[in-house]
Amino acid sequence: MKSGFVIMFLVFVLFVVSCKNEEQQSPQPSPVLLNTDSVLYAKSKEGSTFNWYLQNDSIKRSSPQSPHSKYFRVRFNSIALAALTDNGRLPQNGSFPQGSLIIKELYDSATAPLKFLAILYKDQSAREQANGWVWLEIKGNGEQYISSSEKGAQCVSCHSTGRDQVRLFDLF
Repeated sequence: MKSGFVIMFLVFVLFVVSCKNEEQQSPQPSPVLLNTDSVLYAKSKEGSTFNWYLQNDSIKRSSPQSPHSKYFRVRFNSIALAALTDNGRLPQNGSFPQGSLIIKELYDSATAPLKFLAILYKDQSAREQANGWVWLEIKGNGEQYISSSEKGAQCVSCHSTGRDQVRLFDLF
């Protein structure tokens, strides 16, 4: 009877030690990033902290060269806005500084509800970045469409022709 108890006790000890080792070997959770989809989406909803492109909040007809919706409007945070010249454009060889946030609202018509938000956030050190930007698209109802974890895979090929990855100044 004692030998049965000793065996059960040893099995229990091995089980506990095995569990402890697994806990110690499991990777630590990664730190919360400032550039997550939810954080950028929340920032995009802070309307009073943005300035409209050319100080005009009207919904404009899109260029036929744009793969986005037929209508749009664009907002810049103060960091991005400071990089623009007095004619509202980024200089030909200019670049946006770290922390620039650009929100492009996409619509099917000038009176239709918001269809998508295309969000660009300049952070060259973010693990989600591609070409210096974190890329994200959100549906008008707030659902994720293109995650920042995709690193702009569907975006960078077209945007590479733009000024610091932003095509707005060459299309409009």
